[in-house]
Amino acid sequence: MSETVSRAMGGFLPWARAEVALALLAVDPGGLGGLWLRARAGPVRDRVVAALSSLPRLRRIHPGIGDEALFGGIDLAASLAAGRSVPAAGVLADHPTLILAMAERTPPGLAVRLGQWLDRGADAAVVALDEAATEDEGLPPALADRLALFLDLGEIGWGGSRDIRIDAARLAAARARKEYLVDMFLKRGCRVADVAAAGVKPQAPPIAAPDANPAAEISS
Repeated sequence: MSETVSRAMGGFLPWARAEVALALLAVDPGGLGGLWLRARAGPVRDRVVAALSSLPRLRRIHPGIGDEALFGGIDLAASLAAGRSVPAAGVLADHPTLILAMAERTPPGLAVRLGQWLDRGADAAVVALDEAATEDEGLPPALADRLALFLDLGEIGWGGSRDIRIDAARLAAARARKEYLVDMFLKRGCRVADVAAAGVKPQAPPIAAPDANPAAEISS
């Protein structure tokens, strides 16, 4: 799906691509699998990360996380106190949206396990924060291939960005029609203004603006 999304977003200007990606991810995180965000830590990336607050059940993890923390295990303190085995839930228990920090350091084994978790259709997503400095580094394919959205903020300066604000009421309405909205975007393309289905106010018009208008009825 990532190639299809890339083609659909190809006509948008750089920061508008970020706004489109965040809008799509907010509307259907589970259906899209997540976002591979390549950018060094800094104020431009912070603007994208701040917009992730609209996603459900955010959990932040790091590449060194173990299977017990992910999938659950035994709560030793509670077990000793109770005199019996007490299970401890892992961070994946409530189908969260994971923010994977330092994603370029993700071990292949963790990438495979997260990819398999996404494959189970748990209505969850992963946002991989990739700070790779070279093309030789980066997110392992086992996870990258599951994430439909990709953004590279390397060429965007502070002056070419702005805050991304998502309107909660319009987002709720868009989520109720997420299959239609995402399908229409991928199959026909849409104007940046139409991505306002999720309440995002785009910064700039696309280079090419197809005629399809799948979200017009719920855009302001």
